[in-house]
Amino acid sequence: MKRAVDAILRGETAALELAVPFGLEDIQALLHGAALRHPTFRVLRGESPVELAAICEPSVRWGPGTVDGLADPEAVQRHLDGGCTLVLDQLHRQFGPAAVLNRRFEVALSARSRVDAVLVPAGATGPAPDLLDNVIIGLHGSSAFRVGDQDVELGPGQALAVPKLPVEPLVAETLSLYAVVAISRVTWREVLMEAAAAFDDPLAHAEASEGGEQHWRALVARFLEDVDAEEALDRIATTMVATRLPYMPGQLQASRHALDLNTWVGRRPEVMFRIVRDEEACRLLFHSTEMSFIPQAEDLLWYIVEAPAFRPAELPQIPEHARVGFVKTLVDAGFLELREGGEG
Repeated sequence: MKRAVDAILRGETAALELAVPFGLEDIQALLHGAALRHPTFRVLRGESPVELAAICEPSVRWGPGTVDGLADPEAVQRHLDGGCTLVLDQLHRQFGPAAVLNRRFEVALSARSRVDAVLVPAGATGPAPDLLDNVIIGLHGSSAFRVGDQDVELGPGQALAVPKLPVEPLVAETLSLYAVVAISRVTWREVLMEAAAAFDDPLAHAEASEGGEQHWRALVARFLEDVDAEEALDRIATTMVATRLPYMPGQLQASRHALDLNTWVGRRPEVMFRIVRDEEACRLLFHSTEMSFIPQAEDLLWYIVEAPAFRPAELPQIPEHARVGFVKTLVDAGFLELREGGEG
């Protein structure tokens, strides 16, 4: 995954190897047993979506001829057998392995991302990915794509990192399954909108019909004078961290575990966090949690974040009698997890 992240950061197209996080049997289990609802899935014939009435269960509330969006697995399967493509949009919201994959890219790139899965029968073509930074991962069968003047074929475990370039899926020769990790960087439009949302000036509350062009120019001048792009970016980053739900396998057992000075712990790799310091405090932000410490604790927090694994006994700057309680608090909150024998 590191090579994929590095390629995206450098703006380069790169073929690489990635561990396969899920496979065909998982998609079949989701289709036939997870009660998928539109718009979390789409069925496409070519580029055109199949009507919901043809792939969803009839509504029990609204009468004959209506649907609630609940997938009819047998109908979807018939369309797949007939050459249609199945797309599971934002699979990371409903499937654990996709959530872990997505979170690792978000943490590594400090950017929003999503994971879509595409199941393409032989002779069909999947939809073109959005024009974003994309990492395409082969999961089953053989998938082929054209980027520029180059054709790339992906088998299971093979991946293609594509910076913001058009990607053209080619006709599948066999039943194929691939995942698309689409990375959405923060745009200057978002920064401008965030800055505008925080802008508060009496001129901004006047009716648009008042003052005309002169009023507008004065308002723009004041906005440009007051706007702080760094503050807007900081608010966007804080909101992103706060709105990412935790993925914490083993948390129940960890919070019940008796810690001592020699218990090995480490930061959960999927946790999104920020360390923010000002004159009054150093704050650790992760998910919807905020912990405040004295400003001098910044080095300690970065030690905890960057250490592959550590024991409470090794923590600097904390009196020995307080180290276990400090670590226990971070374990209970889901920032740290237990490690076996110091494994990172």
